[in-house]
Amino acid sequence: MIDRVAGGRVLVACGDSGEGFRFSALMGELLADLAEGADPPDYAGCFGLGRFATRDGGQPPPPIGR
Repeated sequence: MIDRVAGGRVLVACGDSGEGFRFSALMGELLADLAEGADPPDYAGCFGLGRFATRDGGQPPPPIGR
């Protein structure tokens, strides 16, 4: 999981496990860019908190960088 919280002021990232370690170089680049304030690439939304929609009908969090 990679996302921004607290109005975009805090970057949250959870570690990969298993086969996810093969993507650590890509994740490092993505996290560095996000930490420096760059706009995330289109594919980054699949790592965000918004992918966990609420079951009670509430609105999920906005995608990364918003």
